[in-house]
Amino acid sequence: MTIWNHTIIFITSSLGRTQFGLLILVTLFLFACEEPNEIGLELTGDPDRIGAYYQEIELTTNLINNDSTFTLSVQRLLAGNTFKEEFGELSAKSFTQYGYSSARLEVPEDAVYDSLVFFINSDYAFGTGVSGTQRFTIHELTEDLYDTAAYFSFSTAEYDPNPIATGDFILPERKDSVLSFKIDDVYGNRLFEAAKDTNIIDPNDVSTLQALFKGFAIVSDPGNNSVMGISASSDSTFLRLYWREDTVNQSYPFEFFGVANFNQILTDRTGSPLDGIEDQHYRDFFPDNAKAYIQSGADLVTKLDFTPMLNFFDTIEYAALNQTLISINIDEPGFNELPPSYLYFYFHDENNKRIKDLGQFLGIMQDGSTELQRAIYDEENLSYEAPITIFSDRLIQGSYSDTTVLMFPPEFGITNTVNQFLASPGKIILKIHYSKVK
Repeated sequence: MTIWNHTIIFITSSLGRTQFGLLILVTLFLFACEEPNEIGLELTGDPDRIGAYYQEIELTTNLINNDSTFTLSVQRLLAGNTFKEEFGELSAKSFTQYGYSSARLEVPEDAVYDSLVFFINSDYAFGTGVSGTQRFTIHELTEDLYDTAAYFSFSTAEYDPNPIATGDFILPERKDSVLSFKIDDVYGNRLFEAAKDTNIIDPNDVSTLQALFKGFAIVSDPGNNSVMGISASSDSTFLRLYWREDTVNQSYPFEFFGVANFNQILTDRTGSPLDGIEDQHYRDFFPDNAKAYIQSGADLVTKLDFTPMLNFFDTIEYAALNQTLISINIDEPGFNELPPSYLYFYFHDENNKRIKDLGQFLGIMQDGSTELQRAIYDEENLSYEAPITIFSDRLIQGSYSDTTVLMFPPEFGITNTVNQFLASPGKIILKIHYSKVK
């Protein structure tokens, strides 16, 4: 058995990295089962002259408010409101078509209408309002949706202000639950009568359905303080049309998967430490409280600056970098205010936009891997942590022209959640283990 322990060696000087830079990169191999003379190595030098050290270095941060999020064809529909003094207000509503299921739509001419019910699989809830009743309304769209259009978080679609359904729910916390809206019978009868006539709705052409019944807007009551998520791809999310044929009850499910939909997510930062950030897209913003922020659906992210690490190693000669961990300790979140499940660290251009290559965003890689590194949330310790040793070494060598990266939530989270967190000053640090000559 052989154990390899990788240690990165670099030399710095108080005169600065630009004068001395990286002199040598060595991998030390420590063999656990063989003696040195058995593998042809002769160990020399005085190990007492080498000291192991640990240093924590606080990274500097600022915020980036991205211009918009592309939210077409989301997997989760969002509706709700939240308010937090340090974030301001957030409101979400969703717009969606519906289409045929795998079964063929066939309603006999002598059938009698019974009802129309919108069943939803609520698979997400964010915000303190889950402890109380939340009201949501369903509205008929009066504007066509297109699966080829560009819908963003600021986009909207016109709908009838008079709801065709209202639902009062206590949202499930961290578990799926099936909820239902009874749709107004006037709307239900219109759909039923059209479904009976194949000249009006062609069961082989979903566009004939969507031209007449453009879809729904799902809207939150202004008094809510939670955001509800609806799984659009779930088998439990459908619009079921009920009718009677003789004495037999029949039904047909219209599905919400594979149709045009999008989420609108708007914020109002007035009076919060983020006041003014909404007018500064992709520009560096420094909040008065100096905190780091992440807010998924609103595309609010933090920029990390590694200059303090470079300044530290400028003062050390003949150092060997053993391990570097990035650690983010967040402020304790409010009740049911979930942070993102993990974080990525992306490279960016001069406009603070993530850099893409061959369709993939570029960022800090996992040590020894071709996968992007991610820091996973530890709920018990309210923290994220990830090793970034190779990136740190290359940064010290001068391999990167920029000392900053963007800290982002996962892509799914950006369009399908409003998860968020705060990190107070001094809570984003590098934990560095290194060796040097005493």
